[in-house]
Amino acid sequence: MHAFSAWSVDAWQILTRRELASVLADLKVRAWRLPSVQMNLVIVRPACCCGLRAREIAGLQMADVRLGSGRPHLVVRGESAKGHRARRMPRCGHA
Repeated sequence: MHAFSAWSVDAWQILTRRELASVLADLKVRAWRLPSVQMNLVIVRPACCCGLRAREIAGLQMADVRLGSGRPHLVVRGESAKGHRARRMPRCGHA
């Protein structure tokens, strides 16, 4: 049985950890000199690492980035979240 059958997702459309690490490393190398690459890095990280949707990323504001606590996290506002349920990312103490 296919590992992704419950999700109805084609396994070829999901990045492996190695592929994601390669994409992030490439963006980091180029980000210091190109603002568009910096923006791509800002978008790719929460999308791939936290599972945020495009609308949730677009709805983020600076106040939603919480760095002062023991566990940095993002606050996803209910008005931009699926099901209009606010939540914190990453969840369950994942840093």
